[in-house]
Amino acid sequence: MCIGRGMVRGHTQTIDWVPIKGNASMDRLELKVPEADLTSHLHKIQHISAMDKASPLRQSKENKASKEEQSISATK
Repeated sequence: MCIGRGMVRGHTQTIDWVPIKGNASMDRLELKVPEADLTSHLHKIQHISAMDKASPLRQSKENKASKEEQSISATK
C-alpha cells in the first residue's frame, strides 16, 4: 500500500544492527536460590496487591470522552 501511494520505493531493504560482544561461559553459571519459598512470596504479593486496590489513589476515574471518542475505526 505504501509503495502504491509513492511513500516508499520498496527496492532496497536495510537492517540496523549493533555488534555486541558476548561473554557467556558455561563455567560462569551460578545457582540462584530464592530467599523465600514460593508460597510465602505469593502471599506477600497478594497482600500488597490487595492494599494497592483498596487505596483511594487507585480508584477508577470517570471516562469523560463521548462514545464516538472512545472508539476508532479504519477503512478497508
